[in-house]
Amino acid sequence: KIPTVFISDGPLKKNLEKKYSKTKFLGYVSEQDKIDLLAAATVFALPSVSENESVSLLEALASRVPSIVTNLPTNMELIEDGKSGFTFSTYNDFKNKLETLWEDDYLKKKFAKEGKKVAEGRDIRLSVEKLLMLYKSIK
Repeated sequence: KIPTVFISDGPLKKNLEKKYSKTKFLGYVSEQDKIDLLAAATVFALPSVSENESVSLLEALASRVPSIVTNLPTNMELIEDGKSGFTFSTYNDFKNKLETLWEDDYLKKKFAKEGKKVAEGRDIRLSVEKLLMLYKSIK
């Protein structure tokens, strides 16, 4: 079993709390608490199938937390599968890659180092510009 902590809230929180009683559900946390939690994290998982340009993923990479994320195009801009983290498309793929990452110290160190490089090379202003262009195109 891998100890799990969820940060943030969502419509599934109550159901998940009932189903996974040994999991910690913290809800929203302060910026300092988030920094402290990332510093203590062994792995960051982002199973969202709809999140675009995840700030939380960038924060995890910048904090040297090895990451595993869904294979959404925006995630794959940051994570090269097997180099700077893992991407997945199915539950079984997620489970297998998470177990591999959890048990492999070399891989965790490699992903932490490569992920940090990715985060350092990312200019958040470009992401904001892309988002603004998208909003303008919708009008």
